[in-house]
Amino acid sequence: KSGSNSAEAKFAVSGTTLKTFTVKTDKTTAYRSGDYMTIIGTGGGKTQTVVIKILDSKNNEITDLTMSSTKEGSFQTLWLVPSGMEPGKYNIKVTIGGETAETTFDLQ
Repeated sequence: KSGSNSAEAKFAVSGTTLKTFTVKTDKTTAYRSGDYMTIIGTGGGKTQTVVIKILDSKNNEITDLTMSSTKEGSFQTLWLVPSGMEPGKYNIKVTIGGETAETTFDLQ
């Protein structure tokens, strides 16, 4: 006859981190016409088309840029702020696949 065998085991359960799609610019201060702006995105779709739209405060499109994200789901591009843009707050809307991220910047 054999009795029941048991042993105590300890283990840790770790959750998964949810990676969110974000976009930002290289400065937190206002830009001026003629400045170069670096637009940086992370956490998006891997090796997919990235569409960046720059919109004014009335949601009118100023320009759009297209590129591909890396195999890590990130991207970076340089944009020359054109002369003649009115001072104010602008929106950057980025789409990768079905994901969208937004940020704003000020123009002096």
